Amino acid sequence: MVSDIKFSAVIITKDEEKNIYDCISSIIESIDELIIYDTGSTDSTISLARNYPSDKVLIYQGSWNNSFSEARNAAIDYCSNEWIIFIDADERLIDDPNNSIRNSIHRYLVNGEDYSLGCPRIISESRITHSLIRILPNNGKHRFHGRVHEYIEARSATVKKLPITFTHSGYDKSTTHFQYKSERNLKLLTMQHREEPSNARWLYYYLLYDNNCTPVSERIQLSKRLASSALTPDIYSHSAYSLLISLLLNNNEIDRVLTESLECLNRHKCHFDAQFFNILQRFEGNLEREFETELEDFLAKNEPEETSFLTKKICKEIARSIEM
Repeated sequence: MVSDIKFSAVIITKDEEKNIYDCISSIIESIDELIIYDTGSTDSTISLARNYPSDKVLIYQGSWNNSFSEARNAAIDYCSNEWIIFIDADERLIDDPNNSIRNSIHRYLVNGEDYSLGCPRIISESRITHSLIRILPNNGKHRFHGRVHEYIEARSATVKKLPITFTHSGYDKSTTHFQYKSERNLKLLTMQHREEPSNARWLYYYLLYDNNCTPVSERIQLSKRLASSALTPDIYSHSAYSLLISLLLNNNEIDRVLTESLECLNRHKCHFDAQFFNILQRFEGNLEREFETELEDFLAKNEPEETSFLTKKICKEIARSIEM
């Protein structure tokens, strides 16, 4: 029965006094236990959590050893229920009047003795993500890996997208907090890439964060190599092409953007940014009718969460200019 499913929520914290109370409030009524694993807060995070009016909230204090996966795995060990859901302190569970978490676990993840892994929809200012594993059975089989941008290796388990939604507030890019997090992540990615140089995931994220240390021309070269290599898993090749296109655009190499977009489509037929720039060539070639038809088809086929917000915006602006 749905009501028989019990699960623990986990929040990893460090100096999250601005977020922790609202994060707890968003999820507390939907779960049976809330584990807060703090990695060394010096602000009022622990005090706010300790004074939250619910006996579901349990606080454990650990140390920060330059690894988010170590913190997540340590928190798993404190969970007492059969299912675990991770939510970051700067995220909120939204619209759960019918207890969608419990119902989703029952409907989508429980299958006899074979347990699947679940991905909620995470909405931020610039994108929608529906591929991060945040819900897992507490059976000792699944652990996080990586110092930052940590992940669970699905292996034989099935990964399913769930009708559960988090909003992600992130952090103000104009603040020192943003600079601190960016520098911290780049440091951790450098460490992780040195430890696992053959793992394409770490090189991709390193290139994503490395805005100042490596010259743009070298970032373009490395992104191209990562995107086009037959040894790169498709998921990172796909993302590396997106990064490559972005770097080329910022470097004003428009002709090469179109060339790389065509090459990308040979491997990733549903790569939305590459599709867009391929269609854009019709507009630049004064083939406005053909462009308009393909643009309408492109927008109709692709759901917002699968298409970059930037591409959507550009598409609509160009369509508006055609109408004028």
